[in-house]
Amino acid sequence: MPRTRKAISTPAASVSTSRQLYSSLREEILTLALAPGEPVDEIGIAGRFGVSRSPVREALIRLETDGLVRLTPNKGAIVTPLHLEEFPQYVEALDYVQRVVTRLAALNRTDADLQEIVTRNDEFKAAVDRHDVVHMIDANHGFHLAISNAAANRYFTGIYKRLLDEGRRIIRLYFRSYGDNPPRDRVSAHQDIIDSIANKDAATAERLAHEHAMRLSKRFVTYLATNRVADFRTQPME
Repeated sequence: MPRTRKAISTPAASVSTSRQLYSSLREEILTLALAPGEPVDEIGIAGRFGVSRSPVREALIRLETDGLVRLTPNKGAIVTPLHLEEFPQYVEALDYVQRVVTRLAALNRTDADLQEIVTRNDEFKAAVDRHDVVHMIDANHGFHLAISNAAANRYFTGIYKRLLDEGRRIIRLYFRSYGDNPPRDRVSAHQDIIDSIANKDAATAERLAHEHAMRLSKRFVTYLATNRVADFRTQPME
């Protein structure tokens, strides 16, 4: 009688622990509780959360995929540095690609695409009403990615997603510049973009996308001028 081969699976408790660690550490990075360039102590995290190092390592691997952590063989992990000296190049790339995908979304969007954009913006508005910064970051990301998906060009979408991923902490600083006031002007700016896409007004959509990027740039630079991030560690490009 043939032997029954046992299925190999990851224990559910281990998977759940890894996910919880990932969510907790991700929130700490996005809210800048873990500063850019800060070493990530696996042993310390394991002790803080009362777990073994294995789920910590799994969580860090996921965070590396998100671009939020850098893992170095034999040197441990650090929170991915913010290269603030490269911010002008980042905005230049973001502005160009954002204009392209938003214009294409106005030309190519389907009704289903438009509904997805509206849904993501509703999530953003709800996060703003709660002043839930982490969900604001995620919902803002989802809103712009939904626009890019509506553009129907996977090459531009791939580039744009990378820019959005790399800009999550910049968006956090952008939101921090509002202090205790939620960024309601961003909600209205999103709605204007939605209206242009709904009306298939490509020229207006592109113009609004450009203004959106420039507003981010201006407010971020003004915020940095306050020198509140002077203690953040940055590293030169390798």
